[in-house]
Amino acid sequence: DSLELITKSDLKKMANEADIALAEAKGKESAALGARRKKDSSKVKNRVCVYYGKATDELEKEGVIKPFEKKLLQERRKFERFYASTVLIYKENSDSNVAQTINISLVGVKISSESELPRDHTLDLMIVLKDKAYQFKGDVVYSEKVEKNFFRYYSGLRFKNLSPEEKTILGDYFSSLDLEERLSLPH
Repeated sequence: DSLELITKSDLKKMANEADIALAEAKGKESAALGARRKKDSSKVKNRVCVYYGKATDELEKEGVIKPFEKKLLQERRKFERFYASTVLIYKENSDSNVAQTINISLVGVKISSESELPRDHTLDLMIVLKDKAYQFKGDVVYSEKVEKNFFRYYSGLRFKNLSPEEKTILGDYFSSLDLEERLSLPH
């Protein structure tokens, strides 16, 4: 089950060999194929070749690309996320700021805002759900700058002490969403 470690040069060689193999499979001749002559192409066409990497000791010297760890692929979310864009107003230091929701669940919300939010800080939230505004409290779990966009931040907020009534409000909102909005896509 474990993947072998591969160097960048190994990847380049494999890509080059794959290009040559593809050209051969399509019946094309190229300078890279050299003096090879077509024999009976029906026997070699679409043949699959396997290449093995070097021993681990040699790889440590060359600087390798390590395999991706499986544990990073595991979904940690316990509640379904709904990708609904709506207005969220948060209060920070007596100032009200407007943000846009990216996704929302029974435990929290991901927002896009113009400012970075202080981690582990509790905010007063007002979220517009359909045609009504509801108040919640939320703790900032993370806040990070959006890549290649100097003026936007993504922040994750965890709802704090939701009452059964507030959970019902959120559940009713999720039930009212269109199928398109309900699709749980990674974001």
